[in-house]
Amino acid sequence: MRSLSVHSNIYYWILQIYGSNSEITHKCFEDIIESRIWIDLQLQEYSGMDVPEQLTSQAFNSICSIYLEFCNQKIPFKGNYLPYLRLASNEEIIKPLFELSLPIIFDLKLKYDSPFDINYEYDRPNVNKSFNQNNKRKFNETEMNNDQQNGNEKKEWFTLLEEMYYGPIHANNSDITRNFKKKFEEFWERITPSQVSVIAEQSTDITPKKPKTK
Repeated sequence: MRSLSVHSNIYYWILQIYGSNSEITHKCFEDIIESRIWIDLQLQEYSGMDVPEQLTSQAFNSICSIYLEFCNQKIPFKGNYLPYLRLASNEEIIKPLFELSLPIIFDLKLKYDSPFDINYEYDRPNVNKSFNQNNKRKFNETEMNNDQQNGNEKKEWFTLLEEMYYGPIHANNSDITRNFKKKFEEFWERITPSQVSVIAEQSTDITPKKPKTK
């Protein structure tokens, strides 16, 4: 059985306190993704079930809801999630990758107008907003989202997608679900030649700062 490492409310608290740009939030998202995909694999294997028999309904709702909550806060998908995501069949899992996260990375228009619906029973704690803002500001000042990192992330994702497109996708690899392949191909068509040229020209080298003159 693959469940969350800690209660979903702790992940919710971390999301609210540290925000979408912090490394700790991203580590939480990785655990959430693995648990959500495990549920999907169980339901693929045992068709006709609404909830895997190893999980309680409460645990099922908890995992599915916290996944969508993180997606709605635009937590970025990392390239190392791809081996798990290609196994998923449920569009609720796949759509946030191809209709939200990757379009943001590649500067494409989003294909959805509002947050993803969360049709699960769940209850979240109140979070101290002042503590929340102080920590978000602290992490936003020290982590991520500069142009160099965004460019590197785009290049990394393009390389992974290109390898998958000309490899497992073209080979009709049986490990890739039909729904994943469909969404993948739809997104791949949105990447224009001009974007490919820009990505190819971007350098991963970091230019050192000039020393200050006295």
